[in-house]
Amino acid sequence: VDLLKISQAHYAHPLMRGSHSIKKVLDAIWSDAPHLWGDPWFSEYFRKTADGRVLDPYATLAKPPLDVDLGDTDETDDDAVTDGVGAMRAYQDMLYGEHKNDLAMRDKMRDSLLRYCGLDTAAMVIIWKHWQRAAGR
Repeated sequence: VDLLKISQAHYAHPLMRGSHSIKKVLDAIWSDAPHLWGDPWFSEYFRKTADGRVLDPYATLAKPPLDVDLGDTDETDDDAVTDGVGAMRAYQDMLYGEHKNDLAMRDKMRDSLLRYCGLDTAAMVIIWKHWQRAAGR
């Protein structure tokens, strides 16, 4: 099931600002989904800012010390992998980059990649569960 096609055909939210990317859909749903915040599968992604706003789940990804140049993404060298481009670059660095023989750094990058991929998977489940609830199922 392609959630993008379902979203484009049947879902809109002002916080998405016309985008149907998984990050935009998740952030829009998550911002007002207390029924999901306490779910044991997803509670690790629930945090609020100092002013009480619900934090975007991708912003909750830990920031391990990655000394990796991720190029011209929105990420800085000390950021966790938080998008697909950063994931590809971290993986490339693990295999072919200057850290390919640094096992400690490879472990940090691996952990960051697993957290990112875990959230991407959880995002699809969160979106689906929200839509199921909205449909009365």
